[in-house]
Amino acid sequence: MQMKQISSAQTGVAMTPVFVDGAKVYRTALSFKTEAEEQFFIRLARYGVVAHNPMWVIRKAIKEHGENVAVAWSGGRCSTVTLHLALRVDPNIKVMFVDTGVEFPETIRYVEKISKEWGLNITIVKPERIFWDIVREHGFPSPRKPGDAKKRRRSGDIPPCCRWLKERPVKKFSKENGVEAFITGMRTGESRVRALVVRQKGAQFYFVKSQGVWKYHPLAFWSTKQVSDYIVENNIPMNPIYMKIDRCGCWPCTAFVGWRENLMRANPKLYEFLDQMLSNDQRYFYRTRIVPSESSFSISPCIENKPMNHVIFKDKRIGRALANLLSAKGYEFEIHNDGELICVQNDLSKEEIEALVKQDQKL
Repeated sequence: MQMKQISSAQTGVAMTPVFVDGAKVYRTALSFKTEAEEQFFIRLARYGVVAHNPMWVIRKAIKEHGENVAVAWSGGRCSTVTLHLALRVDPNIKVMFVDTGVEFPETIRYVEKISKEWGLNITIVKPERIFWDIVREHGFPSPRKPGDAKKRRRSGDIPPCCRWLKERPVKKFSKENGVEAFITGMRTGESRVRALVVRQKGAQFYFVKSQGVWKYHPLAFWSTKQVSDYIVENNIPMNPIYMKIDRCGCWPCTAFVGWRENLMRANPKLYEFLDQMLSNDQRYFYRTRIVPSESSFSISPCIENKPMNHVIFKDKRIGRALANLLSAKGYEFEIHNDGELICVQNDLSKEEIEALVKQDQKL
């Protein structure tokens, strides 16, 4: 299962190596979390929960579901470690990789090469729609704070691109292949929401009713340092995207904090392309022209007594467009129900909001 580093000359790719030595991308903390914050979330998740060894969790998943279990692999650091561990138990275990169509080029090359070198029993899952068609209809995913995930889950307010490019293809794969359970690289140290989910479920594995599958998280209580140590100790080649940024995923995602800085470091040309689309051609993202009027939205004080006003839109597309402009101009805001409700600073008047909405229509 060990692999030699492959040079750009061997692959015909001049931009970046297909693999990089794990030691070169060694991390002791996440770029978006301090080590202390990460440890706090892990302790939060472990409260009252039995922490099982990763191999124990993997063996349990295989024992319970047999051939109907698969490793959900993203090409990222944590899921690659999970994959490596799972292959030690069952070298022929099913592996699923979701190619959203907007993965980083480094990730696609990495997945292809690892699949061949490790002889993976892999299925590349692809969505029925493409990202750019989805943003034409719904707009780009709106910026959100790390702590917003729980609220989005409760309201069902998941970005349309995530539903179409990830959730639906995974459900289809599960149904067509009889997959009852996924083994993932999810770690509780990455966010409060993940920590609370594991704490509430009371275990590193649980049934997800909305998806109709079991989820097993062998690395739930591992720190970034433990993951990095395992990579170095087992000489696991890494996705070269980690030479630039500390995440791999959809490159045009505008939903997480710091996406501009991340994409600029990862691929300046892709950043320039995306920034130009966001700044100079907003009309591209709508199938029909939205004509705002005085009745397009209403404003009311925040019911939670926060220093904010609720702006409620009849057309969610207008709300999403406003969110993009507010983000670009540096305003603080919250977005709910896919753009139906925007919470804005209470010093932003209705006239100013109308001006922003009309400004969007002129772009």
